[in-house]
Amino acid sequence: MWWPHLWRFAFQVWVQVLAWNSATTFSIAKETIIAPLLILLVTLQFTIGKGWWKPAVLQQHGGDVLRSFVVTAGVLFLLVGVAFVVAIPVVVYQDHMELVASGQRLTESNRRLTKERDEWKDNVNKAPKVIFQQSQRALHYVDTDAQQQRNHRREMRDALGKFLSEGIRYQVLAAKESDPFPETEANAWLSQVLDFLRMNLGDGYAARLQNGAGLPLAVTAIGDNHRRSIWGGLNTINARLTEFIAEQRD
Repeated sequence: MWWPHLWRFAFQVWVQVLAWNSATTFSIAKETIIAPLLILLVTLQFTIGKGWWKPAVLQQHGGDVLRSFVVTAGVLFLLVGVAFVVAIPVVVYQDHMELVASGQRLTESNRRLTKERDEWKDNVNKAPKVIFQQSQRALHYVDTDAQQQRNHRREMRDALGKFLSEGIRYQVLAAKESDPFPETEANAWLSQVLDFLRMNLGDGYAARLQNGAGLPLAVTAIGDNHRRSIWGGLNTINARLTEFIAEQRD
C-alpha cells in the first residue's frame, strides 16, 4: 500500500537532486559510474599491459589502481547520497506547501460553491415575487400605453370637431347665394386641415378628405355653379371629418 507513495516520494527527491545539479540521470551516472570505470580500464591497460583483464594479473599488479577506483566511486556515490538525503526535507516541505495550497484552493472552491448555492436559493425564493413585479410593471406599461392612446384619440376628436364646426359654417355660407363667400379664408382653413391630417393621422387621411367615393350623393337647390361646386366640396370634407371623428372613438 505504501510502496507507490514511497516510490513517488523517492522520485521527487531524485528530481530535486537533479535540479540542484542542473543535470539528468544519465549525466549523474556518467560522472559517478561510467567515467570512473572508463578511467579504470584505460589506467589498467597502460599500467599493467598485456593480460590486464585477467583476474590473476589484476590481483598481482592492479591492487592500487582498483583501490583508487573504489575510493573515487565511493566518494562520488557518497556525494550523491548526501545530496539525496538533504533533498528529503526540501521535498517534504514542498509537499506540505502544496498540500496547504490545495487545502486553500479547496476551501475557496467550497466557499464559492456555497455562495452560488445560496444565491441560487435566493433567486428561487425571489422568483415568484420578481415575476409578479415584472407582470405588474408590464401591466402598468400596457395600461399607460392604452391611456396614452385614449388621450391621443380624444385630442384628435377634439381637433377634428373644431375643424368640422368651421367646415359646417363655411358650408352654410356657401349655401347663401346672396352673401359673398370667404373663399380665401376657406382655402386657408382647408390647408390647416390637410396639414393636421398629414402630421397626426397620415397621408391616407389627407387623401380621403376631398374624395367623395362611397359617400351618398348630396342634393342642393343652389343655382350658381361655382357656389354649388364649393358647397359640394365642403359637404364631402365635412362628411369625411365626421368619419374621422368616428374612427377615433375608444
